Amino acid sequence: MKTRSRRQFLKSAAVSTAGVLAMRSIPAWAQTTPKKGPIVPPLSVFGYANVQLLDGPFRLQFEQNHELFLHLNEDGLLKPFRQRQGMPAPGPDLGGWYDNADDFNEENNFHGFIAGHTFGQYLSGLARAYAVTSSKPTQEKVHRLVRAFAETVEPTGKFYVDYRLPGYTFDKTCCGLIDAHEFAADPIALDVLRQSTDAVLRHLPEKALGRAEQEARPLHVCPDCDSPLVQPLSWAETEDEQWELELSCPNCEWREDGVYGQTEIEDLEDRLEDGLADLLDDLHRLAQANMADENGRFVRALEADLILPEDF
Repeated sequence: MKTRSRRQFLKSAAVSTAGVLAMRSIPAWAQTTPKKGPIVPPLSVFGYANVQLLDGPFRLQFEQNHELFLHLNEDGLLKPFRQRQGMPAPGPDLGGWYDNADDFNEENNFHGFIAGHTFGQYLSGLARAYAVTSSKPTQEKVHRLVRAFAETVEPTGKFYVDYRLPGYTFDKTCCGLIDAHEFAADPIALDVLRQSTDAVLRHLPEKALGRAEQEARPLHVCPDCDSPLVQPLSWAETEDEQWELELSCPNCEWREDGVYGQTEIEDLEDRLEDGLADLLDDLHRLAQANMADENGRFVRALEADLILPEDF
């Protein structure tokens, strides 16, 4: 274990956090203590179709997201599920964590980390977009995705064999299927959800971690989703030479405040420094690749007589 000063820890934590997270502020109204007693009249939820966004950045963002989701390649979305079931799997890889790949490495390569993990979120987004717009193509896409996903569900949960975070991905899939039923009137979504639940149960942990198990977990590992990307958002030294940290997981947005000893802090600092070194290495490789590409384009332009002396 490397010995470092508190100044060094603060510096490395600040640099690493700045590269991954942006501090989220809580408005003052959200921090007020609610008044006791019944709410009159009772609160109810507006239907999506009953809320209209006026012209502006929020409406533009919604329309752009709707357009993006509507044109996502359906075979690409279903590809990890079909591959892990041993089914024909046409379509493009969507890249990053979503792919069903075997080159994942916790130290330097998160490709294929949680195959298909955001499928449920795409399904949910499309279902809610239909509730807002009544777009028939959007509803039809939801129904097609549910039917195609149902074909990948089988009783033993083959998809989840040797899968890193089954609970995390199933949670998103569950929400997507519920929203497909609730907002897009999908006729089979709840049946598919029941089948999916039966399939995943044997692959879920027997229980949640106990307090001792949680305390034994390294600070950089998220207790909710097991992601090794936990970062400190804020930190302060206590009077008894310990550290009070607010930790956050950028993957699932878990947060927690706690007080930790010097040994735990030093281990976290080692992880932060390793992550920063990997980040800088990736940045250096990207800069080199960009420079090589620019040089190549310049040479090709010279060879094609597209650059003349008067251009300089």
